[in-house]
Amino acid sequence: TGCIIWNSIGNVLEDVEVIIPEKVDNEQIDKFLEEGHYPIVKVKNHGDGAYHWVLLVGSKDGVYYCMDPLIEDEGIVSLEEHESVIYAVRCVCVK
Repeated sequence: TGCIIWNSIGNVLEDVEVIIPEKVDNEQIDKFLEEGHYPIVKVKNHGDGAYHWVLLVGSKDGVYYCMDPLIEDEGIVSLEEHESVIYAVRCVCVK
């Protein structure tokens, strides 16, 4: 996802809107999830590695859960795998 030109997705897919919040905000992330959207968030791999993007799929008791393409065969994992630090948020939504 690092090579995606986020602002151009809507130009190619007319029924899609990309929301890029100016800052990382848990309230905004929770709102996306409550509305049935799955935000893509930028983390550091295992908290101190290279930047990496994961798909948030829910939360419970203040902990976010994600699908992480670098963790094979694990399915849904806690964002605590990446020390729960989010550096950026993108949300691709159908209009």
